Amino acid sequence: MRKAWNMLKTAVKGFGRDDVIILSAALSFYAMLSLAPLLILLVTGTSLLGEDTQQQAVQRIKTVVGPQASQTIETIISQAKERQTAATLSALLGLAATLLAATGGLIQLQTALNRIFKVRVQRGFVFSWLWKRFLSLLLILLIGVILVASVVVSSAISVIFPQGGLIWRIVNIVVSLLIFTAAFMAMYKVLPDAELAWKDTLVGSILTAILFMAGTYGISQYISRTGTGSVYGAAGSLVVLLVWIFYTSIIVLFGAELTYAYTQFYGHKVRPDEYGERTEPVPQMQEQT
Repeated sequence: MRKAWNMLKTAVKGFGRDDVIILSAALSFYAMLSLAPLLILLVTGTSLLGEDTQQQAVQRIKTVVGPQASQTIETIISQAKERQTAATLSALLGLAATLLAATGGLIQLQTALNRIFKVRVQRGFVFSWLWKRFLSLLLILLIGVILVASVVVSSAISVIFPQGGLIWRIVNIVVSLLIFTAAFMAMYKVLPDAELAWKDTLVGSILTAILFMAGTYGISQYISRTGTGSVYGAAGSLVVLLVWIFYTSIIVLFGAELTYAYTQFYGHKVRPDEYGERTEPVPQMQEQT
C-alpha cells in the first residue's frame, strides 16, 4: 500500500515538474487545429461502412464531449459531408493535406509524452520524423477501428439487453472502459520515442481510462452548470469544446505520469527506442517500508 502511495506521489511531483498544465494548453491548441481534419477523416472512413455506422460513430463522440461542445462537432461534420461529393484531383490533394494536418495534434501529444517519459527523438533523424508521422496516421486508423468496434458492440448490447436498464448501463460502462483502455494503450505504446512493455501500458491505461471517464463526466457537468461559453455568444460552443479538450488533456497527460511512475516502481524501466535518446537519467526508486 505504501509503495502504491509513493507511486502516486511520484506521479503528482512529475505533474508539476513536467509543466503538464502548460503542455495541456499547447496540446489543446494543436488539437483544435487538428479537430476538423480528424472529423473529416472520420466522416470519410465511416461512410464506407454505411450511413448508420457513420451516425452512431458521430453520436458516440458527441456523448463523450457533452451536449454543449457537440454543437461545434456537428458544424464541422455537416461541412465535411458537403465536401464528400466529388472525387476530383483537388479532392485527393485535399485529402492528403487533411491527413497531414490531422497528425499535428498527435505530434504535439508525442512531444508531451516524450517529456514525461524522459526521452526525445535524436536530432538529425529525418526518417524518424517521417516514421512518427506514419505512426500517427496508424494510430488515427487504430482509434477509428476501435470507435467502429465500439459502435458494433453497443448495437449488440442494445439488442441483448433492454436499453436504459441497469444491466445495460453496467455493461455499457464496462465496454466503454475497455475501449478507452485500448485507445490509451495504443497511444502510450506508439507515440513516445520510448520502449514500454505492454503490461506497463495496460496498468497505466486502465487508470487513465477510469480518470478519463470520471473526469469527462465531471467536466461536462461543470460546464453545463456554470454556463461556460454562454457569455461568448455564437462562439460559445467553440469555447466550451476548447475548455473540454484542455481538461481532458490534463487527464491524459496525468495518466502518462501515472504510467511512467508505475514503470519505476513495478514494471520495466522506460528505455529510448531505436531513434530516441534519454533527456535525463532515470531515477532509482527505493522501496520504502
